[in-house]
Amino acid sequence: MKVNYKTVFSKEIAKKIDKTREARTGKGIYKRRNSRNYRVVMSLRTYRKLFLQSPSTLSEYGNGYIVRIKPEEYFSDNSLTDIDIKLGVNAFVYYKSARDLRNFPPNENWTELVEIFTSNDNKKIEDHPEFVGEVAYFVNNTQPRKVSKICETGDASKLSAKEIEDYISEYNLKVGPKKKQAGIGNFDYDYCTDEEMKNVQYQLSYLIFAIEGMKDYLSNLFEESPGSFDSKLRSKSLEEFRQIYEKTEQHVIKYCRKHGLLNFDLLSDIGAISDTNQRPICPLCKQSVTAEEFIEVEEQAEGREEEDNTRSKIALMHINALQPGEFNHHTYNLAWGHRWCNQIQEDKDIDETVNGLIQMLKGNGYIVSNDMN
Repeated sequence: MKVNYKTVFSKEIAKKIDKTREARTGKGIYKRRNSRNYRVVMSLRTYRKLFLQSPSTLSEYGNGYIVRIKPEEYFSDNSLTDIDIKLGVNAFVYYKSARDLRNFPPNENWTELVEIFTSNDNKKIEDHPEFVGEVAYFVNNTQPRKVSKICETGDASKLSAKEIEDYISEYNLKVGPKKKQAGIGNFDYDYCTDEEMKNVQYQLSYLIFAIEGMKDYLSNLFEESPGSFDSKLRSKSLEEFRQIYEKTEQHVIKYCRKHGLLNFDLLSDIGAISDTNQRPICPLCKQSVTAEEFIEVEEQAEGREEEDNTRSKIALMHINALQPGEFNHHTYNLAWGHRWCNQIQEDKDIDETVNGLIQMLKGNGYIVSNDMN
């Protein structure tokens, strides 16, 4: 039986690893549940910083980028041409409030943003734009709502022949979009190359195999609930399952060694594993991560229960927080940690979070010592 990084994991654990490839869900102009290697949407502030200080970074977004400009920025900033900004080519004006519509009315000749080719479309036409249009609207606080098609939610299934022809005629295109409009790109700080995403998944899989008792835990789960696993495993005996477990683990170790993903000093330095036994720990609280926590559903506060809650007690954590232009979704910057700790961390680095907690404790009269014993 051929194996990969997730072959022997339960469906819940496999899904958790696979979701590390997804950029976060966004509203309006952002793609929904999309791969991290997609075209990115960056703010004018971020673009200006990169253009002036690190222009080579812009080329690292392998599937391109588009700059989101606020109406006030566009109509009050006279330096846009100095930083190579051109609406409909690499930028658009984005309206999100009725106030902006009143104070900064759009130019009459602007057309609404349309994505013709998805950024990873292998059928792109050379010298043909991937998108056209100068403006997008996601204004919900006005009647009637003013929302561009590209900001609508729903599936991105195929357009009818007439819809395609209408786009070609309206925008004077060689070819029209094949799919319905559903966002133009991802948040820029989520970006990651396909190659690095694969390395991330293998390194995270290794950390799961390294959890004490994981083999016995999954074996017991398989024996009690084979439906929790992929259909290819359900007909196997327990002994066969354990053999596949070992084969999968060795495959992951071999891949990680080949690609330099098993530097235990680095994994210890970022707090992904203990420096005493090389077992995974939460990078914030430094407590061991257990096999049961990957399956157990997080408890909900009384009165706030949701019947469809499926969130486990373990979450993916970034040691250095995701930041525009820093590509922080990468190996040796990720660990498995407690969801509660992840909620405390929010969008800060681990070190920033720890320092913040220290100040909170001191503010409440606690004496904080560096003695970890």
